[in-house]
Formats: sequence, C-alpha cells, structure tokens
Amino acid sequence: MGVAIAFFVPFYFKKDSESTNQTISLTTSIISTFASLLTFSIAIYLFNRYGIDLSITEKKSSKVFQLLELVKETNFSLTSKKLGFWIPMSDPFRYPQTIESYYSEKLLFSEDYIYGLEKIFEISNNPFVPKAIADKVNDLQFSLISYDVDEINQNNYIKVSVAQFKKTTTPKFGRFNMTDMTLLQFLNILNDITEEVKTWLQSNSSIALELNI
Repeated sequence: MGVAIAFFVPFYFKKDSESTNQTISLTTSIISTFASLLTFSIAIYLFNRYGIDLSITEKKSSKVFQLLELVKETNFSLTSKKLGFWIPMSDPFRYPQTIESYYSEKLLFSEDYIYGLEKIFEISNNPFVPKAIADKVNDLQFSLISYDVDEINQNNYIKVSVAQFKKTTTPKFGRFNMTDMTLLQFLNILNDITEEVKTWLQSNSSIALELNI
C-alpha cells in the first residue's frame, strides 16, 4: 500500500513543465527511500525482539559450560573403617558394583566441603544460570553442619571431602543440615546436576552433543 502511494503521489503533483521521465525518476527515488526506511524499521524490530533473547541465551550457555567444566574437574573422597574411594562428581554411578553395597551408609561431611565447592556455588548463583540447574546445585549446599556425632560413633559413618582440597589440617566432620544423608541420596544429588546440565544443553543445541562427561 505504501509503495503504491509513493508511486502515484509524484504523478498527482506533477507540474506541466515536468517531463514524464523526471516524474518517474522522482518516483523511483521516493520508493527507494521508502524501502530503505522500511528495511531499517524491520531490522530494529527484529533486533529488539530477538537480539536480547540471543544475548541472554549466549550468556546462559557460557555459564552452563563453565559449570560443567568445574563439575568435570571435581571429585569426592569417601572414607570409613571399611573402605576408601573417589567419586567423580560428573559420573557418580560410574562404578556401581564397587559401592552399591554401601548405598544405605550414612555420611558425615568435612567442614572444608563447602569451600571445596565454592567456585561451583559461585557460578550456580549467577543470574544467567538456568533456574532448573541452579536448583539442583543448591541441593549440595547446607545451611548448617552439626558436629553432634562423637568420635566413636563416627566409625559408623562414611566421611565425605572434596578430593585434593583441604583448608584445615584436621577438619571436623558433621551432619548435613543436622540430618542423616545416605550415600545413595548423595550420589543421586550429584547425578541430577549432571543430567540437568546435559538436558539443558541438548534442548538448546541444534546438533547432537557428545560430551566427555
């Protein structure tokens, strides 16, 4: 409609002294200017509609990949009178035959535990980390640790530390939020984080991802 108006307006106001070629030239210029303005308006509209969404998605992806790399690098050391082993945070059920008989064992957590996961918690608290992932990571945090299990009874627990991290020489061990958590519950929390990250990445990628997790 706009183009049609732009085409006929010069002919409507055409002076007798103007040739048809001059009028057509003027019409072409008007149509060209109108088309440029229309293209510019569409570009602004599309940027306002999709540009911000794209920027947010890029920032989300960056934070999720940072989190995934930290998860991949993190391991947990579990020790008791009966056993001692490492659990990779990214694949906690990698060796089920080795530990499945201990799934019901209760856990005590090192006072250094929270500091060993500090970088992971820092990223998960970033506003650009998808909420579903942040919620899973939050399950690893405790609001308090209770040192209410005496040394003798600690022999009935598995002690959990972040592998290769020690802030204190002889850390104390306590219960997660003043409650008993079993090994299986802990492994499920770890596994849920990795699965949520993989789900988000797959749903926001146009190609099938083969992640080394």
